[in-house]
Amino acid sequence: MKRFLLRLAVPLLLLLVLVCALDPLFTTVFRHGQGTKAQWMEQMHGQHYDVAVIGSSRAWWNVDMHAMDSACHLRTISLANNHFTPAEMLLCMKVFLANGNRVDRLLIQVDHSTLTEEGSGFSSTVYDFVPYLDDSLVYEHLRPRSPEWYWLRHVPYWRYAKYNFKWGLEPMLLTALHRRPVPFDSTGSYYSPSEKFYGKDGTPFAPTGHALSADLRALLDLCTAH
Repeated sequence: MKRFLLRLAVPLLLLLVLVCALDPLFTTVFRHGQGTKAQWMEQMHGQHYDVAVIGSSRAWWNVDMHAMDSACHLRTISLANNHFTPAEMLLCMKVFLANGNRVDRLLIQVDHSTLTEEGSGFSSTVYDFVPYLDDSLVYEHLRPRSPEWYWLRHVPYWRYAKYNFKWGLEPMLLTALHRRPVPFDSTGSYYSPSEKFYGKDGTPFAPTGHALSADLRALLDLCTAH
């Protein structure tokens, strides 16, 4: 029995040592990558913009920031991202401002389905912030929302094992070799307008009779404070 337990303990100990070594390695590599908006903002410090746009893919794909820059002689940036909900927009702006960045005007795009608490919560895009769970600002925003974030932060390498399709070995190697695709330009835009994003006759612009979502109100308050 003792020999069996020893044989079991040795590989488990080696596995623990391995994941404890891999977790900070992957975190360091990913934090210096450029493949997602969260990584891109990590490199952005002390910048000042005239206008920023934030929202979902409707804003990301359908607003040409370069055209705005040249036509209006402005310095603009797109913080929009695929599927962004108000909760994710709020986290994005918290990180943006915490890094010493400033913007004079923020244009917020929201879908009518996400204006109220009925559309609150996160999309899959929130997992772009997985490498930044060691940052207290990111963790404090996410931890109250789901017990998952506690385990993703405190169990070594679990965050990269669970979301290996985005943060696994292959993405890590591509990031380390500077070969991971960056799906946006220097302004943060991916201008590729699609008719599926255009409004349709008879579609209500916004729901009625419901309170504005807490995350959207917090985003507006954050803008007012800054």
